[in-house]
Amino acid sequence: MTGTVPDLMRAAYIDSVGPADHIHHGWLPVPSIGPTDVLVSVAAVAVDPVDTFVRSGAYATPLPLPFVVGRDLVGEVALAGAGAVGFTPGQRVWCDSLGHAGRQGSFAQYATVPAERLYTVPRDIDEEHLVAAAHPAASAWLALFRHGRLRPGETVYIGGGAGNVGGAAVAMASRAGARVHLDTSGHGVLADAVDLLARGGRLVAMVGLGTGPAELPLSRLYTKDAGIVGFAISNATTADLAEAAGGVVSVLRDTPWRPRIADRLPLSMTAQAHRRLEAGEVRGRLILTPS
Repeated sequence: MTGTVPDLMRAAYIDSVGPADHIHHGWLPVPSIGPTDVLVSVAAVAVDPVDTFVRSGAYATPLPLPFVVGRDLVGEVALAGAGAVGFTPGQRVWCDSLGHAGRQGSFAQYATVPAERLYTVPRDIDEEHLVAAAHPAASAWLALFRHGRLRPGETVYIGGGAGNVGGAAVAMASRAGARVHLDTSGHGVLADAVDLLARGGRLVAMVGLGTGPAELPLSRLYTKDAGIVGFAISNATTADLAEAAGGVVSVLRDTPWRPRIADRLPLSMTAQAHRRLEAGEVRGRLILTPS
């Protein structure tokens, strides 16, 4: 690297999949960029449950080793490839889709981001709120509008509405003109949700990598002309993610909902953050800074 970008950076990374103790915090080379990439100087990152699935190997995906963990970031453009149109050094940016399918993660002082996965930070949006909302609010938008095809006047049942994704979904559905049935227990059961479906209803399953119910009442789906679809944001296209990014900004700009910040930690405590998340100790979002 040349100019103000150093050759080495601090990063949270793994050499092999496994428990949280496999996470190291140390020096790695600053990543290079291709013609359509942007090198981002990272200001803050957020920890997602899917980060722990990837790190542990529960969610199998190609991992270049050593692998920097994490997928969300907010920061500043350090360098932009010649084909990364619209991005210039010093610009504030954010991303929510690193750390998967061979892409290195975000938990480092610098991260390389394909330009099509990077978005500018609006001046009127708080950056900490933005990185905290990025994953849950994008997930909620895709579940409601891409997969659930929610329309104004419809009724939507949101299981686990007190959680990160659920809270964003409640705000988005209400803003879209839907009637919202809210379950704040955090223990939404898919089989019970089938009973609530209207004729022609759509059920979007977002249950992580848990086992889910022992059986689903398929006959009731059949008699209601209803549908069920599994959804993981990791499978979203870049076009879908770009639309969802607009939804993330809109929910922060146009509704009272804000992500709850449970704690703020240094990047050196990434392993502890993963352990806390896996132990179910976190109510809200964990924000880490690489300084």
